[in-house]
Formats: sequence, structure tokens, C-alpha cells
Amino acid sequence: MAAAEICPPGLPWGGKYYSVVDGVCTRDSSFFGGKPLLGQGVGYAVVLGFGAFFAFFTSFLVQYTPH
Repeated sequence: MAAAEICPPGLPWGGKYYSVVDGVCTRDSSFFGGKPLLGQGVGYAVVLGFGAFFAFFTSFLVQYTPH
């Protein structure tokens, strides 16, 4: 049996994420092929948006919850 047929060993369904380099089965370094799925601005917007949402939500709960 050739190395390409058993790469990865024990994972017959994960072969598209592995390749044989110099006769050695290696996993790909990036799921998306080394390209970011979203832009940097989108990442900042998501992080800041979640932060702002939870800050306002927490303030609302503290303000309107009877102590």
C-alpha cells in the first residue's frame, strides 16, 4: 500500500486536509489555505460590537434589577 493511500493513518475521511511531502504524511498548515476568511476590519467590528453589546446589556441589568 502506498503512503498516499493511508494518509492520514486511521482517518480515512480526513484525507483532503493531509498531503504527502517527501514521503511523510503531513497535515495542512491552514484550514482556509493561508488566506483569511474575513478582513481585519470585520474582525475588529465583531470584537468591539460584542464588547459594546455586553457592556450595555450588563449596565441595563445592573440599573434595572432590584437590589
